[in-house]
Amino acid sequence: NEKSDTKVSSKVYIHLNLILKHRVLLLMADCELAECLPRKEDTDFYYWLNIAELLSDNSPLLIIKNEKQERKREINQRALQGQFSNIKEISATNLATNRRLEKIRTDIQHYISNLPHIGSALPKTWKKVREVLETDSRNYISLEEYLSICEENGFKKREDKLQLSGYLHDLGVCLHFQDDPLLNKTVILKPEWGTAAVYKALDNPQVYDNFGKFTKDDLTNIWHEDKYANMHDELLQLMIKFKLCYKIPGTSQTYIAPQLLTENQPEYDWDESNNLILRYTYEFMPKGIITQFIVAMHKDIEKQEYVWKSGVILKKNRARAEVIEYYGKREIKIRIYGQQKRDLMTIVTHELDKIHASYNNRLKYNKLIPCNCKDCKKNSQNPHFYKFDDLQRRINNGIFKTECELYYNEVNVLSLIDDVIKREPSSSFLQPKDSTNPITNHYYGSVINMKNNDFIGSKTIAEKVVNDQSRKIENKDGNVVGNIFGDESNIRDKVTVSSPQQKME
Repeated sequence: NEKSDTKVSSKVYIHLNLILKHRVLLLMADCELAECLPRKEDTDFYYWLNIAELLSDNSPLLIIKNEKQERKREINQRALQGQFSNIKEISATNLATNRRLEKIRTDIQHYISNLPHIGSALPKTWKKVREVLETDSRNYISLEEYLSICEENGFKKREDKLQLSGYLHDLGVCLHFQDDPLLNKTVILKPEWGTAAVYKALDNPQVYDNFGKFTKDDLTNIWHEDKYANMHDELLQLMIKFKLCYKIPGTSQTYIAPQLLTENQPEYDWDESNNLILRYTYEFMPKGIITQFIVAMHKDIEKQEYVWKSGVILKKNRARAEVIEYYGKREIKIRIYGQQKRDLMTIVTHELDKIHASYNNRLKYNKLIPCNCKDCKKNSQNPHFYKFDDLQRRINNGIFKTECELYYNEVNVLSLIDDVIKREPSSSFLQPKDSTNPITNHYYGSVINMKNNDFIGSKTIAEKVVNDQSRKIENKDGNVVGNIFGDESNIRDKVTVSSPQQKME
């Protein structure tokens, strides 16, 4: 059901981020139904294969079929390995009888022994500290205690001690978040202690029934056991760090876990005229992208009211953004209206792109830019869309025109991007192979047509271009002067562009 799906998704996300790097992963598949029956669990099976591939740093994965009551099921191993390169073995057992369990155990040991860090030569001091930490019965120690343990075992430099804690963190031996001002003061010796505390908060019936809203007083009741004493702030920060909750602005101690928000989209007014629209579509869409985005942008939620499990309304200055995840369609759609629309769109896409990159840059998706031809502008809610990567390739190849596939109007590639988001600064101009094509500055958008010596565009060139010793434009005191065709003796005219006025001489 939805409640258990939310819990499982959150737990696996935490596990894969905290303690499953440099590990051998096991995916257990129960075989209970007759082979001829359709299998609802197939969807979940592929979901977890995709999640493991995205988040586990390419750790080897073994699929184990638990053939209950000896019900067998064939899996196309070659096809699966073609899709998921980290699948190493597919084995069958019956956990009721332990059939072939020893063979599976041997396979697991084999892949563990071949992990990159196994067998690596380490300094004796590192080994000693690791042994001390692993035999310590406490759930956590202070950073000062950790540094003292290192000192007692031969470490002298603080940076060496922190290098070791980072190494042990990556292995999952302990957790030390060195980049967090609060969490860096604690070394968690038992990672399961931290994850169990997070689960207790997310699984709490009161928090669930309150659609993810909780207070610090609630956490005091949830984490009432002695093992969590004096660590409530750190555990809460752990939840915030992994975008599992955020503090409601303007409150002293009230928080929201967005994965537990209501499914119901609230009613709100929306002006559909002159909207700026952008879409993301995904080959595979992991759960939790929109909730991570909500946490990242929570300060801009309109009235701290217009937010639900799959979407949010943001307000910044005089612009409003509607960001909705359509999970069944594997899509996120952004609509913005008001003033400074492009500025807000740039912020929204920047945050989403950061979330995408957090999946080890393995997430496959398309950023879709709306057409800005005259007919699509009239039909602003349903324009033609272009793949952002395709537009970038056109620019890189000196092709600056394309066609609207709905109305067959010619459109400018640079303006398609510039109308929606700010392009990244470029350190140099683009130099097309064909001299009849424009030379353009990726960031400022200035264009020179070399064939007719016409200067096109409304902004000035402000960068220096050097293709080789004989082809260059020099920037002198705000004026761009020089020969872009070659040696001056072989050319009739020169190009001069001044700021703020643009002219050809």
